[in-house]
Amino acid sequence: MQDLKIAAIQMTSAVGDIEGNLTSIDRLLGDAVRQGADIACFPELCVSGYNTVFAAICNQVRDNDAGHTFSGVTFVCDPTGKLMAQANDGANEEIVLADLEAVSLEKARHVPETFFRHFRRPEIYDAWRSN
Repeated sequence: MQDLKIAAIQMTSAVGDIEGNLTSIDRLLGDAVRQGADIACFPELCVSGYNTVFAAICNQVRDNDAGHTFSGVTFVCDPTGKLMAQANDGANEEIVLADLEAVSLEKARHVPETFFRHFRRPEIYDAWRSN
């Protein structure tokens, strides 16, 4: 493996301004490349600007024949963080299905505290407490 330089990019994205957000990403990515970055990481959902989403988390199960055993944690949460579906057994292959209803996403996006900013690390997000 060769040495690499990673750019962790902090940026502002405006909700719904996909074109403007992509312009910012393009500018910041260009800056990172000029500074020698091989990999660039942007904030989640930096294109749409929305922080409230359905989340699906899945993992491998059992031994992968390379000396690693995985616990198979798999679940789907709604935009408020409520568990919608989960695997029954972390030791066996399984498909987890959930119906994602647009109305619940739109409803959650109109509640300021939906994306759990009050649960994030306070030493980093103290400035948000006054908002």
